[in-house]
Amino acid sequence: MKKNKPNRFVIKLILMFWRDFIIRLSDILPDIRELNYLRWLIYKYFLGLNVGAKCMFVGGLSITTDAIKNLIIGDSNYFNRGIRIDCRGGEVKFGNNVLIGPGCSFDTGGHSIILNNNKIRTHTSGSIVISNDVWLGANVTVLQGVVIGEGAVVAAGAVITRNVPEYCVVGGVPAKVIKRIKKTSDKDE
Repeated sequence: MKKNKPNRFVIKLILMFWRDFIIRLSDILPDIRELNYLRWLIYKYFLGLNVGAKCMFVGGLSITTDAIKNLIIGDSNYFNRGIRIDCRGGEVKFGNNVLIGPGCSFDTGGHSIILNNNKIRTHTSGSIVISNDVWLGANVTVLQGVVIGEGAVVAAGAVITRNVPEYCVVGGVPAKVIKRIKKTSDKDE
């Protein structure tokens, strides 16, 4: 007798539901410091997320489950509550020592504002790179194709539509450079 092989689609669907369940489980954990490490373990070992050491997750991340392989998180990062990462259109890379305020959103996909001949807006996509030592305030939105330079600070509520230079403060909708930050060494402090 011939054994029935499971359908690839069914296996993929089960894995997607499993990942989504695990993400939701990590999201309902209370905000207790000791449970932040548990979230890190869940993301790294149960979901297979590429996450570095010493990362803190205050609340669960909302991640597109079918694109987890496109998310790369460096070492010593801090993720606050309510962070949404949609990496279906490209990679989202976080450097080291990145601070992310509550309610931030990262979108690697979008649509063109121009209608084509069939009256359809074409899909656009691009990767997002958050360099080392970046601080994003609350409710920042980072859109496709953006690189945020090392040491940059993004004001709360900003919408990042273009690259952000190193060591500067940006804010607004769309975000603009507000001022440059003097890079200090440990000796200056």
